[in-house]
Order: sequence, then structure tokens, then C-alpha cells
Amino acid sequence: MLNIDELIAKLQSTGANVNINIINVGVDDTDVDDVDNTPASDFAIGDRVLVCHIKKDGSGSLHTDGTVSDIAQDDTGWYVRVDGDNGKHYRCGLHLDEVRKGTQIIRKL
Repeated sequence: MLNIDELIAKLQSTGANVNINIINVGVDDTDVDDVDNTPASDFAIGDRVLVCHIKKDGSGSLHTDGTVSDIAQDDTGWYVRVDGDNGKHYRCGLHLDEVRKGTQIIRKL
């Protein structure tokens, strides 16, 4: 692969009259690790929400208010973490009424 200096030298050595226009297409110096790849969500950190959690045995449900504390990813996928007012935390879907492992946010407060 030629670098730009080698290319210019080869073109100049031919004796031809060549115009070279170099266009900078905006190479971004952003580190790939700095790119936010978080998917869209109906919630933002700090939102107050009402969570509905179905017990693992399916015997009943729990409703609690809480605060969105994070949007993160685990081996199951993306989730919204809610710190419940009851001292527990919940991993809910990214969108209103999206069920994730029996837990969902059913309303913004």
C-alpha cells in the first residue's frame, strides 16, 4: 500500500501536469470506547417509576415505586435498573410495559 508521499513522488516523476486535491472527510479522533451505544429507552436516570414484579413461582405480584439508577447490559440484554423504595433493585425492560424476567415498569410517576 502506498502512502500519500510516495504517490505524489511517483506522479511528479512522470512529468505529467497533475492536480491533486486531498479532501479530509472528517476523521474522528473519538476513541471507540467513548461511543455511547446504549439503545433508546423510555426512561432516563433519575426518573421515578412504578415497578411491577411477578414472583418467580407466579403466585403473585409486587408493586413498588422506585428510581431509575442505570441503563446497562448483562448476558440477557439491555435493561433499566430501578432502585425500589423498598430497598430492593429491579432489572426492567427499556420501554414502558416491556416485561423482562417477570419485571416491568408500568408507569412513570
